[in-house]
Amino acid sequence: MIKKNCYIIVFLLGLGCNKSSVFTPKADAVFLPKKIIIESSQTTLQTQQCNSLYATPQDNTGNRFPSSRPLNISLADASSEKIMLYQRPDCSDQPVSYIALSAGAAAAIFYFKMTRPGTFTVHAVTEKKDEIPVHFQKDLTVIDSELNAEKKPLASTLKFENEPVDIPASTSFSIQIAVQDKNGNLVEDFQSPIVITIIESPPLGSKYFQTGTLTITASQGKGEFKDLSINTPGNNYRLQVSSEHLKALSKTFNILPPQSRDITVIFNGKRKSAKFIPPNIIEEKDGDRFPVYPNGTSEIKINGVKYRVQLLSPDVVTIDQLQ
Repeated sequence: MIKKNCYIIVFLLGLGCNKSSVFTPKADAVFLPKKIIIESSQTTLQTQQCNSLYATPQDNTGNRFPSSRPLNISLADASSEKIMLYQRPDCSDQPVSYIALSAGAAAAIFYFKMTRPGTFTVHAVTEKKDEIPVHFQKDLTVIDSELNAEKKPLASTLKFENEPVDIPASTSFSIQIAVQDKNGNLVEDFQSPIVITIIESPPLGSKYFQTGTLTITASQGKGEFKDLSINTPGNNYRLQVSSEHLKALSKTFNILPPQSRDITVIFNGKRKSAKFIPPNIIEEKDGDRFPVYPNGTSEIKINGVKYRVQLLSPDVVTIDQLQ
């Protein structure tokens, strides 16, 4: 009994036996399991799919029996071709030809993936110096994941659904675009942001939009840039839409001198009709006039009263009395 208890203490705690004990192991004594059991529930896999294996060292009676030194486990098929192993559940780390079952470990989990389709008899082994039987042999059916996966079209083109036309300065317009594959079909699952810019403008023209939604995400392969406006007249403007590696250019168009037009003014929270008079005057029906400046907010005084004027879109302006 003393000898047996001492054996357990030495193995589990790494302690030495006292001099009165019968059993005194050498410092370099090695305790190895009688077998290694590897479990896996998968029998049908897909290529490039990461799969798990669970290994436990055991004694002859099926109890877990950690080894006193690391044991290297490798995986191979019937042709003895080694199968690459991984330590991360998504197989994102560098592959190795074997996994070390650490000294003192009661169990280990490791991962593998098959790179080619077919039927394979897979078995596991330890290094020859250990000569410990590994109880794992399984017939696996590996399916080509690319053949079984639904083929999704790849985006290859951005297309202007409507081209910009000649339009007065500070007048709103919209641009619709489509994301297409090489056959002209809509790529409905395209989710990358799409940006619109002024790619070409006349020497004294605007390089930026006055207003508008400049970044969008397509829905079902289509998207719309709304409330765009350019406030500087000139010829040969051109737009560009871009996303990732995709780009598309519009036809050239002109921005005409601004024209008087009806707009909406939100005055102290109440909507009113008003008129925009080029180049930058808002005239209410009662005759009050307010200057409005593009690309921002302005504060002005009229008859000693201070107002904040903000251009929300080419057709909507807010005016708030500050005092």
